[in-house]
Amino acid sequence: MALTKVGRMEDKEWFSKFRELFFSPRLEEVNIDEAIALKYRYIPRKLFKYREFGEYSLDNLKNNTLWCDSR
Repeated sequence: MALTKVGRMEDKEWFSKFRELFFSPRLEEVNIDEAIALKYRYIPRKLFKYREFGEYSLDNLKNNTLWCDSR
């Protein structure tokens, strides 16, 4: 695992390490606690989804509503 200048792994490296720890075919190599700690170190604290402006988004703003979808 190569570290960047700030001591963090590149995106592909940390995710590869996460998969090794979480999904290893050998039970003795599975380390769920370390995998979760690694995940929380690299995922963003907040996620945003932007959508195009249109009739529905304007209606949501006017009516103080939110559209949720489980797709």
